[in-house]
Amino acid sequence: MSLSPNMSRVVDGILTGRELEELAASGRPISIMMGQTFDDGQPIDLLKYALVLMNLQEELERAGNAVRCTWVIADHFIVEINRDQDEASARLQADKRIDFLERLNRAYGGRLGFALSSELSRTERYRA
Repeated sequence: MSLSPNMSRVVDGILTGRELEELAASGRPISIMMGQTFDDGQPIDLLKYALVLMNLQEELERAGNAVRCTWVIADHFIVEINRDQDEASARLQADKRIDFLERLNRAYGGRLGFALSSELSRTERYRA
């Protein structure tokens, strides 16, 4: 599967403010994904990036776009690739991340979704 030039730019680069405005003006549906590996506790990065994504989603929706933000929790990476933790430990950490994201959504009115990388890695699209 090859990415379109536009998609490759989004994946490989950083969008400038102007590019974000152009994307918002397009009126197309927008999917935003954020990934996280595991650190002990709930790192401040999780909080600050979640707030940035919530704000970005809100701004893009205000411009008329349908936006879906998904936080990918890297349990697959920790268990199957790095082999840093066993599956039960990784699941516990993933559950803590999900709980924290749900509490952030409630506290700040966010709508961040989440997905486990272990589930995504089993899809046909991932395998392709």
